[in-house]
Amino acid sequence: MSTPCRIGKRNEDGTISSIYCHFDGYVKGGVGEILALHYKDEQTVDKLLGLGDLSRLGWEPVENPNAWKDEKDSAAARAAILSGGYKDYHEAMHPRSMCDTYRSRGEKRTVAVKSDTLEDFATVSHTAWAYAYLFEDGRWMTFKGDSLVPVVKILDGEIPESDDED
Repeated sequence: MSTPCRIGKRNEDGTISSIYCHFDGYVKGGVGEILALHYKDEQTVDKLLGLGDLSRLGWEPVENPNAWKDEKDSAAARAAILSGGYKDYHEAMHPRSMCDTYRSRGEKRTVAVKSDTLEDFATVSHTAWAYAYLFEDGRWMTFKGDSLVPVVKILDGEIPESDDED
């Protein structure tokens, strides 16, 4: 099961550039927390957006060269599963420090998309997504209902992540 999201940045001209991320889109323990802890400046965010759409966000804007190796080498993946070492194998192939990008799998049209308005950003996607993150004025924001709220306020418990926590 996945929790997809969009990750975007407000540009100087007011437009928003964003990419899709397939896994772990939630705030606490997921994309929101990784963004808040590891993507704190515009240059790092620009590098991340330059990677294009992601399967999984890592701690650094660095493309994982082994991300799809298990798809290409299914015999190695099967052997790891049978030996009981799949978790170690998976962690070796998908280190948390690196991003798993779709372009490294050879997919096309995985570049950041540009939205003219915040409303466009809130609706742009080729698939349904549960969360959206926007970097502007040096901080990460996410939608809570129709409003943007600072991610750090959710991480600090000042604002609940979901309506279930209200």
